[in-house]
Amino acid sequence: MKDKDQKSTYNSDLTQDDKDLLKQENIHSDGGDDLQLKDRQRPVDFAGSDLDVPGRTQAKKGNGPLGLNDEENKLHSQGGTLKDHLEEDDSAL
Repeated sequence: MKDKDQKSTYNSDLTQDDKDLLKQENIHSDGGDDLQLKDRQRPVDFAGSDLDVPGRTQAKKGNGPLGLNDEENKLHSQGGTLKDHLEEDDSAL
C-alpha cells in the first residue's frame, strides 16, 4: 500500500518531446499489424452482421465462408462423445 504523503515521480502530461516522437512518420508503433487493414479488399464490418445471433436455433442460409451455409450452431455440428444428448433439457440438474 502506498503512503498517501509519498509523491509519484511519474508525469502523465505530454511533453513537447513526446509530441515530437508521436509525429515522426518513420516510427511504426503498431508492429505492422495495420498493414492488413490498409490493404484490405472489403471494408471492415464492425457491426458483425455475418455473425449468428446468440440463442438462434437455425443458422443463416448462405452466410458462411464463400457463401456456404453456416452450420456451427446446428446440433449435428456440435456432436462428440461428451455431447450425445444435446436435445435433452438438463437445466434442472
